[in-house]
Amino acid sequence: MKLILQSIVTAIAISTAVVSCSIFVVAPRLHCIVGHPVVDEVRTLKFAATKQFRLDNSDGAVQIRTSQPDVIVVSARVRVFASGRKSVESAREYADSLLKVTEADDGVRVETEPGDRPDAVNLMVDYSVQVPEGTDLAIENGNGNVSVMNGCGAVMVHGRNADIRIVRPTGVVSATSTNGQIHVEEAAADTVAETVNGSVYADTSVGSLRAKTTNGAIVARVLTGEVTECALSSQNGGITLVAGDGIRGRLNARTARGRIRFDIPVCVDVAKGCKNSRHVRGIFGDESGNSSGEDSTKLTLSAGNGNIWIARSN
Repeated sequence: MKLILQSIVTAIAISTAVVSCSIFVVAPRLHCIVGHPVVDEVRTLKFAATKQFRLDNSDGAVQIRTSQPDVIVVSARVRVFASGRKSVESAREYADSLLKVTEADDGVRVETEPGDRPDAVNLMVDYSVQVPEGTDLAIENGNGNVSVMNGCGAVMVHGRNADIRIVRPTGVVSATSTNGQIHVEEAAADTVAETVNGSVYADTSVGSLRAKTTNGAIVARVLTGEVTECALSSQNGGITLVAGDGIRGRLNARTARGRIRFDIPVCVDVAKGCKNSRHVRGIFGDESGNSSGEDSTKLTLSAGNGNIWIARSN
C-alpha cells in the first residue's frame, strides 16, 4: 500500500511539473498568429556550393535535402501578420528587412530576423533548402520542426519548440531541443541528441552515441561493434537499447524506480560487478566474460522513473 501511495504522489508531482512548465514557461514564448497574413510571398536565393550552410530562424519549419552538386538553393515562404490596422504598415516595412545573407569563403549564413520585431507583428518563415551532398549544416530554429534528409555532412541543429529529424548524415551530429522529439537515423559518426520534453530515437553503426532527455523515452539501436560508446539517460521515461549481433563490451545500467530486462548474456565480475533488477554492471554479449578487442563497446544506461530493456536486434 505504501509503495502504491508513493507511486501516486510521484505521478502527481511529475504531472504538476509538466503542466506548470507548459503554462508558465512554454506558452509565453509561443507566438500568436491571428487572421490572414499582410505579406505572403516566396523568396528564392541561390549560392555557389560551399563547405557550410548556416540558417538562423525564429518561427517556421525547416526542410533540408541534398540535390544539385554545385549550388545551394534556398526557398523561403514569408508570412507576416499584423494584429491591428495601425500595425499593417509596420508589418510590410518589416517584411522588407528580412533574410539577411552573409557570404564567406567557408560558408553561407542566412538570418531570418536581423532586427527587432515590431510590436503587434508576428511572422512565419518556412524554409526549403537544397544543398550539395556532404555540406555541413548549422541550424538554429525557435518554433518549428527541422528535417534534414539524406547525405548532408556534419549536422548541428538547435531548436526550442521543435521536433528534429536527421537522416543518413555523413558527419558528426549534435541535435538539441527544449520541447520536441529527436530522430537520428543511420548516423555514421559521433552523435549527441538531447531534449527536455520529448523522446529520442537514434541508431548508429560507428563512433559514439549520447542521448539524454528529462521527460521522454529513449530508443537506441547500436548496430555494429564499431560503436565505441553508448550513453543513454532519461529522468522520466524508459530506455530501450537494441544491440546488433556480435556486439560485446562493458555494461553499466541503473534505474531508480524501474526494472532492468536484458536479452543478451551478461557476465558479472564478483569483485567489481553487480546484477539485480535495478542495477546491472559487468560484461555483456560474451558468456566467457572477455570484453577485450577492437569490437568492445561501452554501454552506460541511466533511468530515473522508467524501465530499461536491452535487446538483440533479431
